[in-house]
Amino acid sequence: MSVPRLIKNVFANYAGAGISAAVLFFLTPFVIRELGTTGYAVWILVHSIVSYLHIFDLGMHSALVKYAAECPETDHGVRDLQRLVGTLLVLLLAAGMGALLASGAIAIWIVPLLRVPPDWVETLQQITVLLGIDVLLQFVASALSGLLAGRQRYDVLNGVQIGCRLARAASTVILLVSGYGVVALVFAELFTTLGSLSVLAYIVRRLYPALTLSFGLFDRGTWRHVRSYSFWALMNDLAIRGGGELDNLLIPVFLSLSLLTPYSVACSIATVLFWVIEPIVEVLFPFSSELGARNDREKLDRLLVQGSKAAVAAACPFAIVLLFAGESIISNWVGAEYAPEATPVLLLVVPSFLVTAAFSPAVTILTALSRVREVFLLTVLEILCAALLVALSVRTYGLTGLAASYLIANCALSFGGLLPLVCKTVDVPVLRYAREALARPLWPGIPAAAVASLVMSRWNPTGWMGVAAIAALVLVTYFVGFSLLSITRSERAEIFQLATRLVATRAV
Repeated sequence: MSVPRLIKNVFANYAGAGISAAVLFFLTPFVIRELGTTGYAVWILVHSIVSYLHIFDLGMHSALVKYAAECPETDHGVRDLQRLVGTLLVLLLAAGMGALLASGAIAIWIVPLLRVPPDWVETLQQITVLLGIDVLLQFVASALSGLLAGRQRYDVLNGVQIGCRLARAASTVILLVSGYGVVALVFAELFTTLGSLSVLAYIVRRLYPALTLSFGLFDRGTWRHVRSYSFWALMNDLAIRGGGELDNLLIPVFLSLSLLTPYSVACSIATVLFWVIEPIVEVLFPFSSELGARNDREKLDRLLVQGSKAAVAAACPFAIVLLFAGESIISNWVGAEYAPEATPVLLLVVPSFLVTAAFSPAVTILTALSRVREVFLLTVLEILCAALLVALSVRTYGLTGLAASYLIANCALSFGGLLPLVCKTVDVPVLRYAREALARPLWPGIPAAAVASLVMSRWNPTGWMGVAAIAALVLVTYFVGFSLLSITRSERAEIFQLATRLVATRAV
């Protein structure tokens, strides 16, 4: 994949991420007000439970993206791609049926054991089964989206996803305003997922007319080729989902269901760090797979260092804004009554998410280079470490103890495990990676944090305009500092050459 295509994909991803952020920003407080604290907590809880059904994917979506990226643009490559898509389409349909059956089992035997209000149990069971149907449709759609991602068509993918998100948001508002509840919201999700699947099928047929989409094209040889990678991708996905949703499940077990709402609010706000780096990180996976297939170590070296540096640079200023203006953001977003419990959590979740964001390119490249087993083992160790710390601290320190436990475990495994692993795999010196990819983009954060601290000490904003003003000051200070302190002379020359090429291409 060419660099202009890489940049085009990044901008397409940013468009999709921007729409998602806007939808979540405006929709979440509205949904909380309409459903109430308990209703919204049930909505979050059931999605956390159903998210585990995605383990039935068996890592096949990741395998499809990886091997689709490795198929060359030749007649032989097209035949390989046909067998790959046909095989995984059949397997993903079967996996979706298994997920649907599992959702029924969860509704019958697991949901009644949860500490939820009795009058919500039946509704929770209905939602669980309906979301199981939604997962089935998502699995079939993932075969088509995996093909498009592997062939670097993130512009098409984001166009479909934007339409789906906007349709879901509009239907959510209409249903809640009309007096419907959470069950109706699930039906809205079902219909938008079905619409997304239909559009993806149409687009794939138009873009790749040589490919035949059929459930009768299963090829055992293709499955044997991808199943080892698929298995470890499944294990890693299971560990990531388990660790990511475990905190939402531990809160109603050790504390109280009502505390899930302020914790979810803090995590939702901190998720902005992932939104700003995901458009960069996502395109690295197929690109790294392609470079790995060619054994191009020099470009992999540059991709790791520059990709990590870009991720840190994108996330750092937003982390500073959240740390200094987090209480105001919470109060303005969902209401001041959530600030006392959500703000201390936010101050611990933001550094943890920043560490995760910084190492996301490393994890992506390791996964693309088939080092997914090692990534899985490190993820499991992080979860075990976090669980031990949570058990020791959560009853004494509550939500802050839980958030601090995840922060400590994340830092320990990222710097002690991921850092040396990725440097050894790509053959990059540890000190050079730490200096160029991690430390250098953090330097401008010092003057940006000083500006935020000075402004907050003299003027504590109470409205969105004040938060926006602080965010603007921090962003400007950071990126001015980044251009002066973090970009080397050779990088400036490369940026100028690339900009010149892009302008020339656009002019032609």
